[in-house]
Amino acid sequence: MGEIPERPVFFTPGMTLCLEPYLHITQAVRQGDLAVFTKVVSTHKQRLQQDETYTLISRLAHQVVKAGLRKLQVSYSRLSLQDVADRLGLANAKQAEFVVAKAVRDGVLDATIHHEEGYVQSHDLTN
Repeated sequence: MGEIPERPVFFTPGMTLCLEPYLHITQAVRQGDLAVFTKVVSTHKQRLQQDETYTLISRLAHQVVKAGLRKLQVSYSRLSLQDVADRLGLANAKQAEFVVAKAVRDGVLDATIHHEEGYVQSHDLTN
């Protein structure tokens, strides 16, 4: 109990089929697109409920947004809030503004929101 199985165990035919929904969920989280994550979770909802992991997986939505925001910050120094909403699969720029503000407050992003102009400006990263 508590031991990590060897990697080949996960690639046996039965195990691959059982773990497929979790692979798709992991890929969606890493992608950082909330719309994709929501679609994957709804596609595999019955299986996740059967495995009694649906509630746990549903809580990952916040991590999806954080991953997406980090990717955007690395790629863009300035981005409109509407673009943030589009890229993360959020409903609108207002929701994106709320999410970005929370991420800045929580220390996930080092950025400034320019409310009137409708964009977010990342601060310079220095090493």
